[in-house]
Amino acid sequence: MLTPLTPIKAQPVQGGAITVRSPAQIPFGSYSMVQNIRGKHPDFIKRPGQRKQHSTADGTNEVLSLYQFKKSRVDEKHLFAQMFDGDILEATNEPPEVTSGVFGSEVFDGGLAQIPAAWSTVGDKMLHSNGVDPHQIYCGDSSFIEKFYVYKGVGSLERIPTIGTDYSPQVTNNRSGVATLDALGTYATYNCIYIRVPAPIIGLYIDIDSPNANPSGLTIGYWNKTWTQATGTVDGTDSGGVSFAQDGYITFNTQTDIIPKYQYGSNGYWYQIRFDAALSETVRVKAVTFQTEFQDIVNVWDGVPVPAVECQVYDTEGATWATYGSGAVDLDSMSSSEKFVLASADPIEGIYIEVGNTPNAATCSVTINYWNGAAFVAASNVNDGTQHDGLRSFSGTGWITFDRQSDAEKHQFNTTRYHAYWYEVEFDQTISTDTVIAVSTMPYFDITELGISQCNAVWKDRAIYSFDEYGAYLYVSKTGQPLVLNGNDYGILRAGDGRSNKIAAMRSYKDNLIVWQEEKGIGGGCTTVFQGFSPTTFTRSVLSVKIGIMNSKCVEVIEGVLTATADTATSLEEKIATLTFFLSSSGVCVTNGYTISIISDDIQNYFDQTKEECIRRGYEDKMWLTYDSAYNVIRIGLVSGPLATKPNIFPVYDLTDQSWSFDVLAQGLSCMTEIEAGSENIPTVQVGGGQNDGTVYQLNYGLNDVSASIESFAKIELNYGGEVINLREFLIRFGAQEYGEVIVEFFKNNVPAGTKVIPMLPDRPGEIIKRHRSQHNLMDQNISIKISSGEYNTEMNLVEIGMVTGVWENR
Repeated sequence: MLTPLTPIKAQPVQGGAITVRSPAQIPFGSYSMVQNIRGKHPDFIKRPGQRKQHSTADGTNEVLSLYQFKKSRVDEKHLFAQMFDGDILEATNEPPEVTSGVFGSEVFDGGLAQIPAAWSTVGDKMLHSNGVDPHQIYCGDSSFIEKFYVYKGVGSLERIPTIGTDYSPQVTNNRSGVATLDALGTYATYNCIYIRVPAPIIGLYIDIDSPNANPSGLTIGYWNKTWTQATGTVDGTDSGGVSFAQDGYITFNTQTDIIPKYQYGSNGYWYQIRFDAALSETVRVKAVTFQTEFQDIVNVWDGVPVPAVECQVYDTEGATWATYGSGAVDLDSMSSSEKFVLASADPIEGIYIEVGNTPNAATCSVTINYWNGAAFVAASNVNDGTQHDGLRSFSGTGWITFDRQSDAEKHQFNTTRYHAYWYEVEFDQTISTDTVIAVSTMPYFDITELGISQCNAVWKDRAIYSFDEYGAYLYVSKTGQPLVLNGNDYGILRAGDGRSNKIAAMRSYKDNLIVWQEEKGIGGGCTTVFQGFSPTTFTRSVLSVKIGIMNSKCVEVIEGVLTATADTATSLEEKIATLTFFLSSSGVCVTNGYTISIISDDIQNYFDQTKEECIRRGYEDKMWLTYDSAYNVIRIGLVSGPLATKPNIFPVYDLTDQSWSFDVLAQGLSCMTEIEAGSENIPTVQVGGGQNDGTVYQLNYGLNDVSASIESFAKIELNYGGEVINLREFLIRFGAQEYGEVIVEFFKNNVPAGTKVIPMLPDRPGEIIKRHRSQHNLMDQNISIKISSGEYNTEMNLVEIGMVTGVWENR
């Protein structure tokens, strides 16, 4: 007996593929495969193609990752491609503009065997971490400087300047203020300009408001224990032998030996502009910007003097040592045969002496020594800022500075139970009675002791770094200062459950930081959430001690997810949510910061180690996950099967339907990202990196994958509890167009059972929908219907399908 099952009434096409089951087990009307299709909710359309963003390939290089560095204070953006050979290339043209020639020029030459890089932007500064080289910082071609001082000294040039006019508010923006350089003298008369920037630079752009008219030349100085002249200087402000005569760039060579310097109450990279002849009477500067190259990060002291750990004073009369806290050290009548020593947790290049109400009144000078592992030896280039009159050390409050020491070592001095860096202060004459001082230090740091870069992120306006030496630890910079990893506003966090798995990815999520550790062995990885407002209030919660992540290009934080996914949304979030999606060896996961769910149930065969198509172990760095806002989908690249070495399966998750489809790409992708468009009317463009073809592609473009046609199809399965199904009629509606065909193939238990080729040409001019109804008499326990279009330069828009079916209950 034939029992009717479905009427002919057409239903909109929507949904996705189920690959985890055999086609014979898929529910009636569901899809066993959806390939090269995007959902329009409802409707299916053939996915757009892709085109080469540049005409000449970079050999057979693989693109490991792509990132657009976009500034907010100035209109500047850069598209970077991290290549397999260690280079970073910068796009000559921003997509969608196509470049004639290679993708772009090399801006960084890194080491081999890099991991997919972590990229972040904090305060118009870009961070890059590739697992082989030190963390990199890049500030671009046009960032405003941080400080601008006009210095006019009298009689000498101060080591730590305290005089000068601060024009920073006037020249660090595009408003109407100006810096006044009227009749600024030469360096020989102790006149110059001081400029502070956050990282080493290779050029300054000077925006002149009132030009100089006097013939003069300039030089650029940088700090390396002393003011050193930059080489290769080209003065673009020069016109006819007159510097600062016009707007222009002052460029110079990279300085490999530059170090931060403390002056004007702040620490950073200071540059000095000197003139060899006085400027004219009215010279004004409107704004100053700088340009940089990729630079290794360093740990720059935060500029806050650090109290000495302790001080010990030697008394020759009793041959004893007295111990003091740093806030009140009694040096009463210390003679030249006596000394005091101070301890620091880090090596130092300066000692700050506060004399209070009891300064030294006797003529004397000091010697500074440091412990080198065998003895106290003299520090070099000592400058005594406590000699206010040039005769008496400790007669006033100030800094005593000296060169950094390459051979300073920690030491347990006298009976101390801890190791510290020890410095010795000696006087050449006896100082006055009742001299009591407070002692602070100017430390410096060696960031290389933490190892090479592993990962980075930005959270709460702070740079977050991980290194390979202590893989589970996070180093949290001072707010707004990515190179300051010290001081009271700096913190160290530990992710995970105590294992030392390296940090593989980090993302700022709402008010939190989510940290994923690499998955190793049967123990897997960890997912940790940090909360809080400052290093003293940060707390952690471990979401999973099993689920980690593949690599840094396998996570997306997506705002405006309109439909809740699994159990990760509250009743409020069911309308709109911000969720984090990531790729683990366990599957495609989603978290709301409180729980983790796996959303890849329908395609879980790709994460099932009993299946041949399971993702391949050891190729975690090759896989990727990226959000494509053009169609509100997540695109993924998986290395599937025992022989694959590159992503060869490309699942697509539709966030609206919560359904899966698959892309088959003529040019396989190793990564993908969204960028701000460089031209035309569209706000964003999707770009992808090629596998071993040295090419970057613009995605969602055209009707073909470069010159290859795109075969798109949906395969529907008809199963009804093992009963025999009778398909009597089939109805399809699709978009009409002047070219192309829709091919409908029928199968009985996977055996071909007929084909219909339907032209897309409208029945009458002007019609937008094509309808086709056909008679059939197919009977089987499993019937499949494949609807496809694979012609070159064609589109396909499936609208609705309907069918008359029945069930033979007694067969």
